[in-house]
Amino acid sequence: MARNKANQDNVWKIIAVIFIIICLLESMFILLMFSIGLDAVVKEDRCNIDICGRMEEAIDSYYDDDRGVCNCLNAEGEIIKREFIG
Repeated sequence: MARNKANQDNVWKIIAVIFIIICLLESMFILLMFSIGLDAVVKEDRCNIDICGRMEEAIDSYYDDDRGVCNCLNAEGEIIKREFIG
């Protein structure tokens, strides 16, 4: 009987450790996703404001995340400037 009680005490401790590890992994994942999203917003703002915002003929801009390239577009939708951001 005492041995069964000891096993029950160990089971809840193991489950508690597993849940703590899962919680820590989830928190690290959320922070990583937030960091990646914030980086994309910063690069898009840099493209829109710093690179294309100074050009009078640039009507629109977009940041190509796959290539790391900022594209400035004129009123006809043609690319008038392309710059590598990273």
